[in-house]
Amino acid sequence: MALKDTWVNRVDGVDLNSADDINQVAQAVIELEKIGIGTAIEDSIVTRNITGYSNDRVTSIGAYIFSACSLLKNANFPNATFIGAYAFFGCTGLSDVNIPKARNIEHDAFYRCESLTNVDFPNVVSIGEEAFMYCSGLETISLPNAITISNNAFLECSGLTSVDCPNAITIGDKGFSDCRNLSDISFPKVKSIGAEAFHDCVSLTNVDLPSVETIEVAAFAYCNGLKTVRTSANTIKNSAFYACRNLTDIYLTSPTVCTLESTIAFQYTPFTGYPTDDGKEGTIYVPASLLSQYKSATNWSAFVGKIKAYD
Repeated sequence: MALKDTWVNRVDGVDLNSADDINQVAQAVIELEKIGIGTAIEDSIVTRNITGYSNDRVTSIGAYIFSACSLLKNANFPNATFIGAYAFFGCTGLSDVNIPKARNIEHDAFYRCESLTNVDFPNVVSIGEEAFMYCSGLETISLPNAITISNNAFLECSGLTSVDCPNAITIGDKGFSDCRNLSDISFPKVKSIGAEAFHDCVSLTNVDLPSVETIEVAAFAYCNGLKTVRTSANTIKNSAFYACRNLTDIYLTSPTVCTLESTIAFQYTPFTGYPTDDGKEGTIYVPASLLSQYKSATNWSAFVGKIKAYD
């Protein structure tokens, strides 16, 4: 019988709910492996009181396994390739994670792991919804092979300052929303930025999106520190840069005229009669070959006096 179909609280005399000796727990897990768990840790093991765990035999970390283990400080699984849903949910003391071969992180896996400061998963390709939501201590993220960052993945990671995801293609809705200290992002290959993806990221100053195709609704709304945007977008949705009060320079690099869904995309910005505190107005830079088209294009025509060509 698969372990996930059975509730196991005691193995070989060790009570997994109350064991406070990591060696006892480790031995219990080895016994579980012998009776059919293979090299997976499944959701029926409850290890609330352990402070650290290391196992190089585990290849899959199942759902809920360390959920709410507030005393857990370090987790070392050098050969695990999968991290299940809620696996470390609410592990508020977790500060050191080493799972270098992980390729998939399921939803809510590290939700509210407030003591995590750095996320470095060199082989992860997919980050599930709310995977690192409310990780308030998180400062840096390195995901060199991640392709998908799902909805709310890093929502309200208030301490986050830099993100490096050079191969990401998709950022979901509210992916980095309310990360108020985020100042440095690198997404050279991202094609789609979801609704409110960077909403209220007030420390962002410059954004370069050379491959993006669509900037969704309110993606950068209330990014009051944002000054310069360079984007290849084909479509900019409603409220995309709403209330970006210091945004003065936008470079549109697409070889065709970008579709602007509504002028509200730039409401309460220097482009719509709300200059910066030092009186600067906004300028929209477009390819010289498209200058006349932009000035007469739907919705862009409302900014005719602010549209200029760049070389």
